[in-house]
Amino acid sequence: MEEIKVWGHNTEAVEEIILDGKENEVMMTAYGANEFAVDFLKRSGIWEHLLVKPKQGKENGKDWRKISGIAVLAELLHVGHLSRADKVIKDSKLMVELGFTFEEVERAKGEGKGVIHRDTIRNNFKSVPYEDSKEKFYEFVRFMREKKLIRGKVYAADGFEIEVTGTTYEGAGKVWDDKGKRWKYGYKAVLLMNVEEDRERMIGYAIGPINKDERELLKEILEDMEKHVGKAKEIMEVLVMDRGYWGYDFLEKTVVEKYGLDYVVIAKKTFNFVKEDLRHMIDSGQIKFEGRKLFNRSKKEWEEIKVGSAHGICHGYVSKDQPYQGKVNVVVMKKIENGKEKEVFYVTNKKITNALKIVKLYKSRWTIENQGIRDLSQRWLIRITAGRSRNAIEAGICLKLKLYNAMKIMEMKHGKEWDKNKEEIKAWGERSFMGGQGIIVYGGQYFGTFSARRYKELVEESTRRRILLRLKEKISKNPAGALTSDDLDGMIADITVKGFDF
Repeated sequence: MEEIKVWGHNTEAVEEIILDGKENEVMMTAYGANEFAVDFLKRSGIWEHLLVKPKQGKENGKDWRKISGIAVLAELLHVGHLSRADKVIKDSKLMVELGFTFEEVERAKGEGKGVIHRDTIRNNFKSVPYEDSKEKFYEFVRFMREKKLIRGKVYAADGFEIEVTGTTYEGAGKVWDDKGKRWKYGYKAVLLMNVEEDRERMIGYAIGPINKDERELLKEILEDMEKHVGKAKEIMEVLVMDRGYWGYDFLEKTVVEKYGLDYVVIAKKTFNFVKEDLRHMIDSGQIKFEGRKLFNRSKKEWEEIKVGSAHGICHGYVSKDQPYQGKVNVVVMKKIENGKEKEVFYVTNKKITNALKIVKLYKSRWTIENQGIRDLSQRWLIRITAGRSRNAIEAGICLKLKLYNAMKIMEMKHGKEWDKNKEEIKAWGERSFMGGQGIIVYGGQYFGTFSARRYKELVEESTRRRILLRLKEKISKNPAGALTSDDLDGMIADITVKGFDF
């Protein structure tokens, strides 16, 4: 069997090799000098939570950890479609950091390809049981809680569609799109997000056929959380939802009775309160409205609104014998929109002592809509599936959600350094979490990574030392009266070698 040599990472040792003029080999990497994100993920312990072992453990003889690592890099570099993954795979330094040997990288480079084929990544995703992907996701949620990286007790749920072309996607469903007059095929996904400002975290997800009820998917999330993380009522206090989750039985029997949570939900336009009660209370002036200001985060401006509330409003006519299902508390908000007064009804089981607070709780959904799903869709391409099998689809979604959380944590912990890194990324024109132009140097048993400037400084210093050594050797052979080594040392002590073009 061919002997494989593995280099260890030791930048200081490689610096000495360069300075001593010993044999070394230099390679360029497009993303080498400032792998800020990769370094953070490894130092923080997050990296291990991103890797999920496939069922067979290897793919074409390659270690699954290496393949999973490349999948992580593909997302961090925002490659998107795996058909473009060669951009990542051919990068020597990143591949070496993932564990591929220098010989593997060089051999593949000589053949004009990456160390693995991009189909290997697809096959790796397909080989990860979807149950394992889900378990690994919630393992990461437990890790975040243990490290106190999640705070706040207000959570928001929201859903979105993942549309696909064709009917060969495992587990896909179909719904009739009345607006487009066509059938849509694909999946429905529901996310559960902590909406604490500056600590936004995705802590639950579920996917199903596009025709599945969002409430059923939310139930699945709550069940998975209790199975893998902990009691829902120990994790959250308030669950905020839009009208798609409306339904008295779901809210009271599931959210309140089963899981012990409070809820805030917007009522459907065709709300099924006993209308005479609420409408009469509004029109007769029994509900007192107060003027307030509410900040519109989308428009970034303050809005004039009026809010009022009522407790114990009857809901849901069933029959003459059962004129309503139960009672709810309601906040009514009035605002002027397009020149007309608009009413919005917020339903909750919480006791209302401050109507504006209930409105603000619901408005916190802005976070999951605009900083969550929109970011995941536009930046992380979560609507693009990693394959056609359920395993691959779930593995891809889980990875994106974990990386979304990881990058939020990194920005929270290293805001200033990250801002600097983003400027480097912008300067280099790379749409990624990595920036800068890097050089990797192999020498002896080690490899080190350097910026172009630092490598130039080391080569200049090495050259200065060699010139000095040659001059000393020449002087030692000269006849008496010539400059001594001490004289020469004093003359060049302040000399800085500049202008070399390496």
